[in-house]
Amino acid sequence: MNKLSFQMRLVAAFMLVITIVLTSVLWGASAFIRDRMISSKQQELIRKGTDIAERIRASRENPASGNSLSDILSDMDLYLEARIWVLDASRQPVELSSPRRAGNMRPGGMGMGMGRMGAMMQNSPGGPFSAQGPLRSLLASLDPVFRGEVWSTVIDHPYYEEKMLVVGVPILLPDGKVDGAVLLNSPVSSVNEFMAHIYEFVGFGAVAGILLSFLVVRLLIRSLVRPLRAMQKTAGALAQGDYSARVEVLNNDQIGLLGNTING
Repeated sequence: MNKLSFQMRLVAAFMLVITIVLTSVLWGASAFIRDRMISSKQQELIRKGTDIAERIRASRENPASGNSLSDILSDMDLYLEARIWVLDASRQPVELSSPRRAGNMRPGGMGMGMGRMGAMMQNSPGGPFSAQGPLRSLLASLDPVFRGEVWSTVIDHPYYEEKMLVVGVPILLPDGKVDGAVLLNSPVSSVNEFMAHIYEFVGFGAVAGILLSFLVVRLLIRSLVRPLRAMQKTAGALAQGDYSARVEVLNNDQIGLLGNTING
């Protein structure tokens, strides 16, 4: 019974080490993949946000050219899968994107442009863009954008009520003055769904790897314990006076040296 418990302790120790190492590697790899995906999405939003800001600036300088602002935002919304807000220099909404297909929005969200809804949101004392509205903390954090810097963060969005990647890009006039901002709000649910699939496949692989490791470790421990049992049997025979008993030495390692010592 003692030999069996010793064997199982060795197996448990090996399996514990393997599980800890495997879990650490998988956790680190998944965190790296998630970070890279969000970083890639962030860079894409920054590029497109800069393009939108430039097109808005150009359309303000020449109102007769190109599509309307709402058309530009709707096209970009569909392409980027991001809700796009255009704010003026006082951080009030000028236009909100209106996706042309169902998006990840809560009921009553940004499903319509600013035309009819925007004035109400601006003027309503209790509206989300008001000084006491739920977006006050988000709007207050846009200071870097209104200083002319690109800004981004991942937050639990106070309006869409889900975790989102938010990127702010300033609208710069030729003289460098900030004339507003483009705010892109992209849900990270797609990243979470992708990571869930990764966790699923990695989980199956990890279970298979642990089971395979268990079989290999069990065979390895058994190969180590078997000669120890033979030595115990030989030592028992010697204790009974059978001096012809010998340990079969198969390897010239530490266990083999112990067997030669018993034989001597």
